[in-house]
Amino acid sequence: MEISYDLHIHSCLSPCGDDEMTPWNLVGMAKVLGLDAIALTDHNTAKNCPAFLQVAAAAGIRALPGMELNTSEEIHTVCLFRKLENALAFDRYVWRRRLAQGKKFTLTCRTYETSRLCLEISGSWGKRIRRSVRWKSCSSMRLT
Repeated sequence: MEISYDLHIHSCLSPCGDDEMTPWNLVGMAKVLGLDAIALTDHNTAKNCPAFLQVAAAAGIRALPGMELNTSEEIHTVCLFRKLENALAFDRYVWRRRLAQGKKFTLTCRTYETSRLCLEISGSWGKRIRRSVRWKSCSSMRLT
């Protein structure tokens, strides 16, 4: 069985997003593109996940809550969660370790190293499925 999916979507809460990237608009675009499954992975927050999951369910699209965590080494790690409450618990955990920087209040988890993140995500909240290291406009992908 083939499915179409995008497990790395940002909303207006990410520094790279814009005001039109609301949960409603993201799900609408996923529907237009014929995607079967989607995940919202804003930078260092899961605060738009409740609305995103609600809109996706109404549209008949499978959706996962997530977060793209920026570690202290500036490695971007996409974290997906089976349950919304796990994503929101991790959001609160990250928020307490925030570091404000840049024009759009980019959050970086100041105390997280990548190796520790992988252990804690797998053991406590969800599943780390993708890590991307940004090199200008390129990234590398690896399933784990």
